[in-house]
Amino acid sequence: MSYVRGPSYVIRPVEGYATPRVSGREITVGLELLRLDAGLSVLGESLASLLLPPVEYSDDVADVVKSYRRRVVIEEASDLVARAGRAAGVIKVPSYFFPLSRMSKLSWLYSCIFNDASRDLERLGEGYADFMELVGSPDGRVYVSLSEQRVRGSFASVLGSVVKSVAAGVSVAGTYMSLLLKSSECPPNVFVEDPYRTLEVPEGIFMSSCRWADHVVELDGSSRCRRSSMLYSSTVCEDEEGRLVIKDYGYGTFKWLFAGIMSVTAYPFTQTPNGRASNEYRGFIELRRYIRTPRVLSVCLTPMEASMVREYIDGQDVLRSRDPSHWEEAGKALATVHRAGYAMGDPNPGNIIITEGGPALIDVEQVSPFTPQKGAWDLAVFFYYSRFFGAPLDLVRESLRSYASSLDQQAWRRVRRQVFSPRLAPFLASLPPLFFELRSSLESIKP
Repeated sequence: MSYVRGPSYVIRPVEGYATPRVSGREITVGLELLRLDAGLSVLGESLASLLLPPVEYSDDVADVVKSYRRRVVIEEASDLVARAGRAAGVIKVPSYFFPLSRMSKLSWLYSCIFNDASRDLERLGEGYADFMELVGSPDGRVYVSLSEQRVRGSFASVLGSVVKSVAAGVSVAGTYMSLLLKSSECPPNVFVEDPYRTLEVPEGIFMSSCRWADHVVELDGSSRCRRSSMLYSSTVCEDEEGRLVIKDYGYGTFKWLFAGIMSVTAYPFTQTPNGRASNEYRGFIELRRYIRTPRVLSVCLTPMEASMVREYIDGQDVLRSRDPSHWEEAGKALATVHRAGYAMGDPNPGNIIITEGGPALIDVEQVSPFTPQKGAWDLAVFFYYSRFFGAPLDLVRESLRSYASSLDQQAWRRVRRQVFSPRLAPFLASLPPLFFELRSSLESIKP
């Protein structure tokens, strides 16, 4: 007799497409209907999701269980790569993340069952370990490092539209069974509510919700928070234990719309909240080998928003400084980043902090691999930003001289040659007076 035996229920598949019948903790359903729900979410996975926990099953149902779990691994890996962007490359994903991630999306159905299943994470992950090589490079049977290429290749083998079916799959059958099984009365536990907490990341924690209560740092009534300025998306919060920075990555701010238009020919900007947050997370980690960057405490990534809680770095921001040595340090900092093989994209001198231990970078969300063209973009943006917000010309020129002297002559000539290339023309032409200042400043620097 066909069966699937779960933690507190039994599914009895019968021939054909018989609709589900629930008797106590037992569900009778047509095997072909179960197969369709597992493969195409025809019932919003109200049946198939009962295959997510560790279950025993008869041989004639094995292909349904395994194909569904294969699909879950591929789709949840694809969703994680889409959310985490460049940061996905530094995440180690446990095998139990994949069922937990699907359970989180369907927790309204069987939260009690899913809570029970997540009490033993290693056992939960055993049924998914065989499929991890489809999405990356497994490290034993517990963790996998995701490969975007493998994820894309595997995802092409399943129907992408079924993901939407999962998100919107509120079915009559699901509601009916959930009520009769009395399995949706429990609040989801921490793993079912936010499976991103199980990811192993280089620092901080990842979360799939951006509610304040979910952040690693709780803000209570004793915290004093202030926005750093109208131009910035960061908030500095302070209490008796110290300060931290909360940064929101929003859609469609004027700054990024304008920057996107100006940079399109020379330095295409990452615009999405997830893309900017994940890029900055990885940028902080990678650049720290060459220059100080803030430690990350938490990152949240959702389809429409992202935010980060990070260390506050105390010091003097270069933009507001009138100390020539600070501007000299800023030029060296930009050269350090370029020599390391990175470009900044948005090298605002207000995001270069001079500390007792040297310069630090506190905003790198547009960081990308260096090219002479991108280096020229960084140099021009640094100059324009500094002058537009009132920095004296002699101080900004000090940064340019320091930058040039920190590179070898060949590298400097390549960057300088690109400053006045056609690709930077739309940006340079936006403020003609600054264009002439930049040209004369570069001409004054002797090779």
